[in-house]
Amino acid sequence: MMAEKEVTQAKQLEVRVTELQTNLKSLADSDNSTLLNIIHRPRPGITTPAEWQFLGGMVENLIQQTNAMRDARQSLERAAQAISQG
Repeated sequence: MMAEKEVTQAKQLEVRVTELQTNLKSLADSDNSTLLNIIHRPRPGITTPAEWQFLGGMVENLIQQTNAMRDARQSLERAAQAISQG
């Protein structure tokens, strides 16, 4: 049987995992149409090489961050599975 402190910790962790799930879903559900419209309009709102480089760098950075988040999530799942098995 779990002690009262462990129950409290489990509930707190559950709240944080639920928040994580909500945040990840909001990232997946975000609409990029505004950005794509700016990029593809007849006269792009992006005109200088610096602007293209800045936006390209931001996109690459976000891709790297989402890859790191995916890897961290997989590590978390493997750790939780290992803990539950033994």
